Amino acid sequence: MKLDLSLRLLFAVGAAAVASHSFAQTQVYMAAHQDDIPLFMGHQAWNDLTSNKPCVFIFTTAGDAGMKNGGWGSLPYYRAREEASIQGLRLPTSQIVQWFPEDTATTLTINNRKVRVVTHRNTVTYFLRLPDGAPNGEGFVDTGFMSLKRLRAGLVRNMKSVEGATTYANWSTLVSTVRAILQRHGTGQTINVHDYDESINGGTHSDHAVTGLLAQEASTGLASLMRYWIDYESRNREPNMTDEQKSDKFAVYGSYMAMLSRYGYNFGYDYGHKNYLSRGYYREVIP
Repeated sequence: MKLDLSLRLLFAVGAAAVASHSFAQTQVYMAAHQDDIPLFMGHQAWNDLTSNKPCVFIFTTAGDAGMKNGGWGSLPYYRAREEASIQGLRLPTSQIVQWFPEDTATTLTINNRKVRVVTHRNTVTYFLRLPDGAPNGEGFVDTGFMSLKRLRAGLVRNMKSVEGATTYANWSTLVSTVRAILQRHGTGQTINVHDYDESINGGTHSDHAVTGLLAQEASTGLASLMRYWIDYESRNREPNMTDEQKSDKFAVYGSYMAMLSRYGYNFGYDYGHKNYLSRGYYREVIP
């Protein structure tokens, strides 16, 4: 039986009502798109990274916005977003020791699927590169209207990653692959992910909600704590973060955006996106 520590209430990041600090195992951050962690969870990631905790990042989609492996920058858009997501980790991890080791980037076979993996200091990042499903979950024409929502509903099969390296036959294949990734990092994990409950997280992106469900299904028996984050809905709530938390979140997101702009993609640092940087709401559940 699951215990919802928030009693369906959303707590601020620093809320004393939830003793999250007692869960000190691997910290997992799972998101649909590469900017989701900086925007909605960046301050928490900063805290875990600068505390030198082992941190695992999993991005379910390529965040390609329907461009598949295209784009107008010097890298395909999905590759630029991947590079930017790793850059977002460099500033907080550099607070531990003032030197930059080389990243280790490779493609691993996990559950018979090819997964791009980048290791940087105390972090391991997995890029599943599945097609962006569009906000409504109907997908884009260039990726054959594939989406996480439609895969879970059984409306599509044989969903290819955007670069064509691997194929997920069905939803259960994706669940077992993510589970195999989590199992590589032991048990007792804290898993940070989008809140799939749209009665709480209204108006969320389809990829966000389904990624939350994917994390819930794949983590059975592995997580000590599930932390479900509000995303777009947070803009309708009061700013609730300390000045230090806001500074940390701006630093992570600013690092991400600086690298993205380096490759020719200069959108995302507008008023609407910056609204999220002073807000951080979640609920916590013990599975």
